[in-house]
Order: sequence, then structure tokens, then C-alpha cells
Amino acid sequence: MAPTTPAPGPSPATIDAMVAGLAGQAPISLTYEQVVAAAMYAGIPDSDAVTLAAIASVETSRNCLAVSGKNLNGSRRWGAFAVTLPNNQVNDGGWMVPTVNAAQAKTQLATGGGFNSWPSYASGAYMAGMGQAKMAWAAIYNQVKNGPANDDAQLQAIAMPTALQQELAGVALQWQAGSVLVPATGAGANAIGSIGAAAAGATNDVVFKPFGSVLDFLNALANPQLWARIAYALVGGALIVVALRQVVAK
Repeated sequence: MAPTTPAPGPSPATIDAMVAGLAGQAPISLTYEQVVAAAMYAGIPDSDAVTLAAIASVETSRNCLAVSGKNLNGSRRWGAFAVTLPNNQVNDGGWMVPTVNAAQAKTQLATGGGFNSWPSYASGAYMAGMGQAKMAWAAIYNQVKNGPANDDAQLQAIAMPTALQQELAGVALQWQAGSVLVPATGAGANAIGSIGAAAAGATNDVVFKPFGSVLDFLNALANPQLWARIAYALVGGALIVVALRQVVAK
């Protein structure tokens, strides 16, 4: 059997438009404890988790929605952990989720040049965040090691509280809608935001229930009922516009 070729993902122009659509979105910033816990949950060794938390603090202010400008090769760095990703790994919005983005950082550590692939590490600037990152690790260690036996569940609860999951779900909806509808600027970007908000309100049972795991979160975004309802909303909106134009013409 011939190897399958990964889907190319959105074009660079589409990605640029999607990033522009995030410009007006308020940051969703994590605490030091949340970024350390996300890295530990992803299976990153404790000392490396501390270093990544310091990098995240310096490069993105621990903002889940951070997207860098373009690198020389046209790529960008995504999420709280500032991970370099190809286009076919960003259109689903998974990079916004701290534990998913931490797993992506783990891959970059292993295959992308290690810590030196982050500019703040190569320059030494990350050291500005090391003190607080170490204190966050100590607090998490005491909480997790002295708590129930399921360390992963505790780490996930620290990294991804329910309120954060709900907030990210709404933004991810807008991002995924943008991968299809491609906002331009101004009114186009606002339209994407409105569609995302309407869809989130109309699909409370699908999107905003408490997520038992990050997989639940991503599976909710893949729910076909959700996108069917978005399609209905778009068709309905288009019909309203047509009807208004006919009224004005008369």
C-alpha cells in the first residue's frame, strides 16, 4: 500500500486571513501553574516543563491564542508554547488547547532542534521566567504528589479548568469557521465572530458542556451536528439578505 500524503491544510493566504480574524480577540492567558501542569501532563520531564513554562512566559505571555509573525521560511509559532507548526496542523484550532500545544512542544523538543528552536532560549531571555516557573512546579508537585493517585487527572484539572475549556471552545469555533469562510478584515472578521457566537449559543449541549478530557473537547468540535447547525445558520442568513435586497428593490 502506498503511503498516504498528509492533507496540505489551508493555503498561506487563508492562514493569514484567519490570523487577522484573531486580532481583536482578547488574550486567554494561563498562569505559570497551568503551563507547567500542561507540559507535565503531556509527558515532558519536570525540569523541561519548567524551562518551557519560562519560554512561554517570555515569548507569548502564556497566551493560548498567541500567533507569531512569519519566520523567514513563512512558518509561524503557535499557542502558549510558541510551537512552530505547518498549516495542516493549525486549522482545527488544537494549538489553542494548552495540553495539546504542550504535546506539540514535546514533538518540537524531540525533532525540531531542541530548546534552541525557541528564540528566547537561544538568546537566554527565557531565564527571566525561570524563578516563577520553578515556584509553580513546586506548588504543583506538592499538590499532585500529596493528592489522589491519578496524577494525570490532577495535572489536567490544573491545566484545563472548566471555565478555560468553555472559553477556548467559543474561540476555536470561530477559528474553525474561519478555515472555511476566510474572514478578510473588518466586517469579514466580525462576521466570523458573529457566526461563532451564534453557533456556540445554539449548540450549548454540544460545545459548552464540561469536558471530561481534551479529547472530549476536540471531539465536540468535530461533531457533525455542530457543523450542520452552522450550515443552517449560514443558509438562513443568506436567505434573509436576499429577502432584504428584494424589499429594497421594490
